[in-house]
Amino acid sequence: MNITRLKSSILVTLFVSLLIVSCDTNNDPRRIDYSDVPEPFSIDNPVSVDTTESGLIIYVIEEGSGDLEVIPRDQISFYYTKRYKDDLDRIIGSSYANGVTFPHTGPVTPTSTRSVISESQFREGVIGMVEGERRVLVLTPPVFGYLGNSYTYTNDTVWIDIELESIAL
Repeated sequence: MNITRLKSSILVTLFVSLLIVSCDTNNDPRRIDYSDVPEPFSIDNPVSVDTTESGLIIYVIEEGSGDLEVIPRDQISFYYTKRYKDDLDRIIGSSYANGVTFPHTGPVTPTSTRSVISESQFREGVIGMVEGERRVLVLTPPVFGYLGNSYTYTNDTVWIDIELESIAL
């Protein structure tokens, strides 16, 4: 009889523990975790600053050492964080999301609406980069993407930190 009570007590304790743990609101499996995203690059002392005809502002933060420049047909590996410029703590997307430690790899020219480099100014700001280069791209509104798609941030100024890891040959 004592063994039955002990088993019952253990089961009740286990059930209550699971119930308490499952009530934690931070365990949403669909929630994107941006806790490992680095701070935004500083634009206080850039190597250079350029504003293009489209309104894109390019800050070169650190020059790279690669021999080849990115061209539109390239496949590249890069780290990036896309934020709202008026609130740099509001992240739109990042290669560091959910604890990822390796670069994102994808085409410079988008092949679908799910491409990371889907905004025309983002693509414009990546072209010409060399391996190891770090830039801040400031995309000015309106921000449109692949096939003219709009975003929730179409009318916002977007800040993108990007570091080019490699160009696939």
